[in-house]
Amino acid sequence: MLRMLLLLLAIWIALVLIRDVLRRRRIRTTSSAPVVTTVCCAHCGVHLPTHRALQHVDGRHYCSPEHARGDG
Repeated sequence: MLRMLLLLLAIWIALVLIRDVLRRRRIRTTSSAPVVTTVCCAHCGVHLPTHRALQHVDGRHYCSPEHARGDG
């Protein structure tokens, strides 16, 4: 009877440890990729990160100064 209880306890501990490892792996994979916001150039339609885009006074975004001059 004692052997049965020890076996069940060992199985329960193994399941708890496995569940914890899987949870940590899932958290690590979902939080590792940074989120980058993109916008579309109002002139040519190319998508680029917001921090690289030129924003016109009317709120439209452009990929280059040439496109900003050509569309306005």
